[in-house]
Amino acid sequence: MNEYRKRFLTALAASLGGLLFGYNTAVISGALLCIAPDFNLTTFQQELVVSTILIGALFGSLFCGVLADRLGRKKALLCMLLLFFIGGIMIVGANKLEILLLGRFVTGLGVGIASVGVPLYIAEIAPLQQRGLFVSLNQLMITIGAFLSFLTCYLWLEQNSWRPLFAFPFLPMAVQFVALFFIPESPVWLARHKANEAQSAPFTSQSRKLLIIGIGISVFQQITGINAIVYYAPKIFQAAGLSTMREALFATVVLGFVNIGVTLWALRLINRYDRRTLLFVGLGGMSLSLGLLSVSFSVEGGWVAVCALIVYTMFFAMSLGPLAWLIISEIFPAAIRGRAMGIAVCANWISNYFVSLTFLSLIQMFGAGPTFGLYFFICLLALAFVWKILPETKSQSLN
Repeated sequence: MNEYRKRFLTALAASLGGLLFGYNTAVISGALLCIAPDFNLTTFQQELVVSTILIGALFGSLFCGVLADRLGRKKALLCMLLLFFIGGIMIVGANKLEILLLGRFVTGLGVGIASVGVPLYIAEIAPLQQRGLFVSLNQLMITIGAFLSFLTCYLWLEQNSWRPLFAFPFLPMAVQFVALFFIPESPVWLARHKANEAQSAPFTSQSRKLLIIGIGISVFQQITGINAIVYYAPKIFQAAGLSTMREALFATVVLGFVNIGVTLWALRLINRYDRRTLLFVGLGGMSLSLGLLSVSFSVEGGWVAVCALIVYTMFFAMSLGPLAWLIISEIFPAAIRGRAMGIAVCANWISNYFVSLTFLSLIQMFGAGPTFGLYFFICLLALAFVWKILPETKSQSLN
């Protein structure tokens, strides 16, 4: 087996953490349709069930930065799997809301570690010229995980049982647990560890500037609205006129399938074009589709809204989706990379939490049209950020 293939398989094994990330965050969009009546949840309690995993992810991402710098990238991934396992057991066995929320929080800790540890590890084992492709395997796995959650919800929820949906991740957990015993530690971390540099270096004025940029791209990935769509897709489709639960879930499956297809296409684009170019195109398309989505909901919703939602997802999947994770894995020097990525990803989860916790309330107060109009305006701000502030990171060395 040649060196390139070995590294690719290593990256693929690590990226199973992305699949667990995607599945555990997206499965709630369908499961909530049965959890809400089962626990007799209010709108605010539904938002809590959706968003509690994000609080855990916030703390998990901060913890992962320190853990990965001090103990190594592989040990961070092992901790991730342990947290996914404990959280999954709690959710499957939950008989009251408090246990369900605690299980979602523990699972969120695992998601937070995955969001930092997986792209960090892959970036450091990838060949320079193929780093975009390798790191974007993480985003591909996130989209596959989300699609699998949509598909299992569509196939299973007719049984009016949501618990088996949260048991499915135990299978990829077992596969990755075995794989971690066969893949190497990050050579970048090993080199620093052998040179007695494993302890964190201080932030300089230049690294603080890079940290602000990393936080900026992480925040814009969330506040442009993607996870409002991922977490609440069936409810959005019902608001657009797909009246039955089965129709809304089927449209969500289609959305997930489109997301995978475009992300696969993006793997080729990322190695061919600059990061900034792809972000300009993607954010431009996201802005236009959100504008159309806002107008369509303001008029009548319907299939125009459904199509606009799919187009938005396509442009996100070829730009801000994979590129935010890639850029924050490239932009920081090795001496601070773990901690800096942890901080940037923590900001990502804070933004994600804010979006998920407010989305239903915004629609109740202002309607779907103005809510998506807000995300349209934020997309324009993201375009200005990329144009004025974001540097190109495509050929930057990670040593």
